[in-house]
Amino acid sequence: MKVFRTISGKVNGSDVEKITFKNDNGQILEVTNFGATIHSWKLDIGKGQYKDILLGKDRIDEYLLEHPNFGCIVGRYANRIKNGEFTLNGKLYQVSKKFERSSSSWWF
Repeated sequence: MKVFRTISGKVNGSDVEKITFKNDNGQILEVTNFGATIHSWKLDIGKGQYKDILLGKDRIDEYLLEHPNFGCIVGRYANRIKNGEFTLNGKLYQVSKKFERSSSSWWF
């Protein structure tokens, strides 16, 4: 597998890096360090041509417009749910907490 790193833009003055993974099966996955956003996933369709099978934006600044979490692995709350509970469509959900005082720590 080959891995390439490039700067794809800036958000709030910070560089956003694009990491490109290319495997021996002709798949190319592009991920940014901006919310671990999956930018594109291209499949080799033959004769040196690739087909992108994901919906994605062309430029990093477009992710800040409408639907800012589009394609992001790490969403708006990024594992920070106060007291391990949230409300969705009027229903209260309780999730387990890693630590008693906070659910904002990584879940290892």
